[in-house]
Amino acid sequence: MNTLVFFSFKMNQDYVVQELCVNRNDPASRCLGKCYLRKEFKKTESKSNQFQSYSKEKAELFFVEVMQTIKSCFLEVAIHVAAYRFHLLCKVTADIFHPPAGL
Repeated sequence: MNTLVFFSFKMNQDYVVQELCVNRNDPASRCLGKCYLRKEFKKTESKSNQFQSYSKEKAELFFVEVMQTIKSCFLEVAIHVAAYRFHLLCKVTADIFHPPAGL
């Protein structure tokens, strides 16, 4: 962000010095618009900090949602595996344990 602000300042430095500089009415000042540039840097820095905190919150929320989805998928798979094992156990026990054939 600061790079864009700096290039914009350099491209429009003459306008900034004549119209936007705080010290434009002081001929002894050697500011050349740098006061305006500092002010713009501070603005973009605060916006950048707000964006970073917002991005961090969104990333944390996304991570929590992904983890919940993965957890529910694993739970669903575990339920299916348990049901399949129970089905196999019932089938095996039914084949092994049965009454003897008629005498």
